[in-house]
Amino acid sequence: MKKRAQLPDAHTFTTLFRGFSWHPQFPLSVSRALSIYHAMYADNSPVKPSIIHTNAVLKVCAMAGDMDALLGVAARLPPRGSGAPNNLTFTTILNAIRSAAWTSIKGEKVDSARLERQRRAVMQGRKLWEEIRDRWAKGDLYIDEELVCAMGRLMLLGNDEQDCDDILSLIEQTMAVPRQVPRQGQPGRRGAVRNLQAIDVAKDSDLPSLDEMVPVASEDSISSEDPSDPESDPFALLPSGPPKSQAAVRPGRNTLSLVIDACIRVRIMRAAQNYWGLFTDPSGPYKIVPDTENYHMYLRLMRVQRASKMAVELIDDMRQGTLGSKTELQTKTFRIALSCCVRDKRNRNSVLYAAKLVRLMDETLEHPDARALSMYLDLGLSQQPRDWRTLLDILRRTQFSIRNLRSLLAYDVAKGKEQEEDIMDLVKMSIGLIDVILDIGNEEMSGDERKNCKEQSHAMHAWLTRTANQDKGIKAHAESRRGRLANRERRPARVRDDEVERTHEDSDAIDARSRASLRQTDGERETSRWQKNRRRTADKDVATAWQRFTTD
Repeated sequence: MKKRAQLPDAHTFTTLFRGFSWHPQFPLSVSRALSIYHAMYADNSPVKPSIIHTNAVLKVCAMAGDMDALLGVAARLPPRGSGAPNNLTFTTILNAIRSAAWTSIKGEKVDSARLERQRRAVMQGRKLWEEIRDRWAKGDLYIDEELVCAMGRLMLLGNDEQDCDDILSLIEQTMAVPRQVPRQGQPGRRGAVRNLQAIDVAKDSDLPSLDEMVPVASEDSISSEDPSDPESDPFALLPSGPPKSQAAVRPGRNTLSLVIDACIRVRIMRAAQNYWGLFTDPSGPYKIVPDTENYHMYLRLMRVQRASKMAVELIDDMRQGTLGSKTELQTKTFRIALSCCVRDKRNRNSVLYAAKLVRLMDETLEHPDARALSMYLDLGLSQQPRDWRTLLDILRRTQFSIRNLRSLLAYDVAKGKEQEEDIMDLVKMSIGLIDVILDIGNEEMSGDERKNCKEQSHAMHAWLTRTANQDKGIKAHAESRRGRLANRERRPARVRDDEVERTHEDSDAIDARSRASLRQTDGERETSRWQKNRRRTADKDVATAWQRFTTD
């Protein structure tokens, strides 16, 4: 650009900063980005920095993990005007604080240093949110879902129950979503939490409807109880509600996952179900269509509740698209759902729910998951009292899947190696299942069933032996090769050079001998050809002389 007399514009500097943020691993990325950014403040600079350039530089510092440089750039921003921080500025700063608190320092103890650093990060985020709330109340700042969720994710780092409870207050403050459980420390907190957690999940209760929800924190109760002071609590409701110049933030999928995660940590499960129904109801005010991560988070809630039936119903909703659109079922989805059944092992119907999940997995996934099938077998073995007919049914449901996984390991090495250990563990667990079946139902089983189980056990034992021997041979060959290379590297350089020269000399001698042998072979071939021609000529002369003699 300098050779062509082209002056850089604002977009040019933004592109430069964006390129630095894409490569934070280089040690000079931050220093060069800061030097360019500070040079833009010079009097002779053709372009003055705007908030767009500032956000790009903050992203460079955040990606590189340089918090000192990031806070130095943020401290230089004016409180008002065109260069004042916006919602993207505060989002970048909050995400950088969370990333720096989560990143482990080499040599530190996880139980002490990291927890202390996370606690300081949460306190730093609380102070920053006070500034954000004041700017928002004055109408100087626009708040979006990304900024609110960035603050909420930072609060999840706190190990205190108060931090997770404040996330619900944060959602109520910015999005006007009423809390489904009173604030911590209020008079009705203990009774409400006790009522919300007193759920008999063994009775396979369904999801709550909107009419059954408990709007614990309604507008009247909030105004009458006055839960906290806005001056001391950064997440307290503003006296006049959201600013009149701005509407409340509309929640989305990120908010849904954040709220459910916070409720799981505080152990208020019914409140999480209420939030799920409020956000995802097609006839409700928000109409959020959950994505895969939202479903996974809700399945984790089902796992804590030991609600295996609700997990199966949720998988059906994902397939049919009951809440908006069909969602792709992944391997992770079935693992979490089957873990719900394993946790609900005291429920006799959990085996039936797990069988339905295994059938859906065989119909949906390209190939079955070995770890999920191991959970299914473990669930069958954990049932008390054990029934050999139930265990035999589990064996029949999984034998074709196990056979497909063995074929996958044999013929599709790329995909089979990814879960080789899981397949081996699954086969060993299947052998143990067969042993339990033969032990419990030996007297009641028919002869064909007993013979079939023994044949399967022998076939699996033989496959395990072949696979183990094959792996040992491959490992031994690799170790011997590594040993030879290591021994070669340990030799002195002079010895290796002599060996190379000797190898070259030997190859030259071999080439010379081969050329000589070729020349000798060519000579012998010419000699034999001359002798044959001479022999033919002599035979012709003798034949001609004999013909003349007989004629005369």
